[in-house]
Amino acid sequence: MAGWDFTADSDIQKKLAKNLNDGADNFDTRIGEMYSEIDSLSTHWVGEDYDAFKTGTEGYKTALQDLSNGIRMFSKHFDSIAEGTEALATDLITTILNATSGASSAGSGTGATANTGATPTSAGNVTAGASGNEETANLDPTSNEAPVSQISDPDSNAPAVTENPLSADNGNSENSNTGDSALEDASLVVPLEDSNASANIEAPGSEYNITTDKKDINVNNIASGSRVASALDNYSAELDNAEYAKVNENIFMTITPTEVEGNSCYLTHVVVNNPNQIFGEPANGQYASGLETATSAAKRLGTNTALVLNGSHFSYADGSEDLKGANHIVIVNGEIKTNGNAGGMEICLDRNGNLFNPPAGASAQDLIDRGVVYTFSSHDSHLITDGNKTYEHQDEAYNSTVIGQKSACDYYILTGPTSNFGAADYLYDKGCTFAKSMDQGGSVSLVYNGQLINTPTDDSGERAIGDFLCITS
Repeated sequence: MAGWDFTADSDIQKKLAKNLNDGADNFDTRIGEMYSEIDSLSTHWVGEDYDAFKTGTEGYKTALQDLSNGIRMFSKHFDSIAEGTEALATDLITTILNATSGASSAGSGTGATANTGATPTSAGNVTAGASGNEETANLDPTSNEAPVSQISDPDSNAPAVTENPLSADNGNSENSNTGDSALEDASLVVPLEDSNASANIEAPGSEYNITTDKKDINVNNIASGSRVASALDNYSAELDNAEYAKVNENIFMTITPTEVEGNSCYLTHVVVNNPNQIFGEPANGQYASGLETATSAAKRLGTNTALVLNGSHFSYADGSEDLKGANHIVIVNGEIKTNGNAGGMEICLDRNGNLFNPPAGASAQDLIDRGVVYTFSSHDSHLITDGNKTYEHQDEAYNSTVIGQKSACDYYILTGPTSNFGAADYLYDKGCTFAKSMDQGGSVSLVYNGQLINTPTDDSGERAIGDFLCITS
């Protein structure tokens, strides 16, 4: 009789269940990204038409989520089938072992050979040979160990499976006339579970868990279908190369040394679940109240602040934003500090976590109505706009903080000497649809967990500046 590989059947069912569940997770992620993009339209499209459009899409969102939940139901169904297959295999193999162990016991006790093809070996141990299958049962009456059996499939490359048949009845030798054919038909490869195994099972991905001064990774509580879960699936290789990393249920962040046009830089990649985790912060917690270093701001904001970057070009007099060039308005924490019409060079951050340049001429109130919560003055060229490289001129590599956005809540930041051309190309290849430089030179600050990572270019060390772009964990 051909062998039935229960393990293969069960593994196929489990793999199908996992693929369905992973598919549902990815589907949920895509739904979230699509509706985040719909929300981001509010930065360019206002009025009743947009409101009607967004209301109409909510019904589709519910239908898509119902479809995702349906996929998960199928996943659970195949998981149940796999459990049933394993239970059936365990019952069958236990029945066979009961019979064969009983036969071996009779042979060992009388010095005769039971009708299984078994021959006595060392004290209390019987080896049963049948068509190349080998079963060794520990029948030593002085041993405290439960009988251990090995059954392998002669047609399989799989190693023999070790079983601890605690329920085997080794006393029923009278009914043990199974013959060689019983073992031939029992060419099964069955994963027989250790009763203590569940206590040692780690959460999926927990091999990444680590806590050091530079890396703080705990993946155990990451919600399935979340942005962070998707980032862990798609970018887990970054964790091996990163010098610094923070991953938990709210954030996926890596900071990795890299080179741009031969210059050493840091590449920071951040994915957050909630757009509220990215925000602008004026020095000392109040606009135009003076200057503050990024490390001081990180300490003031608390341990949940995972990343602090330098923000706007600023006035040394009081820390207010320096509105040179096409920077005409200031919005801080949803309040208009300098009214007027946007020049188009400002970097806007909205409540959905989107970064963008405003349309030139848009009023500060228009931007508030569209969800803008903070603006940063920026004197440098546009690098990537609406998915297109748009730098206006090439320049020499200069110490910079260049913020790029792949999608809402998914950001890449270059810290170090970059040219417009080099930074735009690099971030474009990462999939960024927006990129622009914050303040530059000695203001450049990259603070992770309260520690300044980059080397300041000012001889005096870290520069006190006017405001910051912050991300919490």
